[in-house]
Amino acid sequence: VKDFLEEIFYEHVHLNFHGNYLLANSIYQQIDRILPEHIAKRKATDARLLSEEDCAQQLTHTDWVRLRILENLLASYIKREPFTNQLYHEEQVAKMEKEAEALRRNLTPAALRETAEQYRAAIENDSGDWWLRWRYMELLWEGLKEYEAVAEQCRRVVDALPHYSEGHAKLGAILLKLGQSDEAVSSYLEALRIAPTAGTHFDLGVAYQGQGKLDQAHEQYSRALYHSALLSQEFKYLKQKVLDGLRDMFEGRGKIDAAVLLAP
Repeated sequence: VKDFLEEIFYEHVHLNFHGNYLLANSIYQQIDRILPEHIAKRKATDARLLSEEDCAQQLTHTDWVRLRILENLLASYIKREPFTNQLYHEEQVAKMEKEAEALRRNLTPAALRETAEQYRAAIENDSGDWWLRWRYMELLWEGLKEYEAVAEQCRRVVDALPHYSEGHAKLGAILLKLGQSDEAVSSYLEALRIAPTAGTHFDLGVAYQGQGKLDQAHEQYSRALYHSALLSQEFKYLKQKVLDGLRDMFEGRGKIDAAVLLAP
């Protein structure tokens, strides 16, 4: 049983790609058997159930995606409580880290460019799939460092999902990296209008600080702390980042201790 569960789960909660395929396949077959006749007749005579490999290709489930999933699971779940109390925890972590390292070795510059081609082909086939663009954007940013192309894909996502705050925040981040601070601030403000988060307040503070607008930066850092206090796991980390930012910010003002500014 343990071996079978390891084949279909990352841990005891999240199904891996193989597990998701088995589940979807099973549901499809059950539904197919009970379809009303007038619906069943509409099925294309040459229709076939996609194989797991076909699904992976159409969904661009590449080594790049597999690596990101593993890294996120390890950092956000597996290495944190309550997962640390699971049986075989150390064995599981070692196995996942070994898999992640193998994927990193495989993702050579040539492999990353090939993956980019896969994304471009998939997007050409379905240009309205914003999630494909999002994944492609992450590859361009973190893997290929093609920042202008990142901005283009991010704008496409924002155009498709103007209500998606994370899209505006991500656009702000890439614009700031490209040196377009005014446009970055506008994107951050739109993200905050839709859904205020500690991270976006902090990033806007950084943008203001870079523009020399120290009062606005201080206000955003303070709001970042307020929002992160509602999420205890994030608070300690973000508080230190804010303190560091404030110390840098007030370096030219008599080296005011930033901690005083944050005292209740």
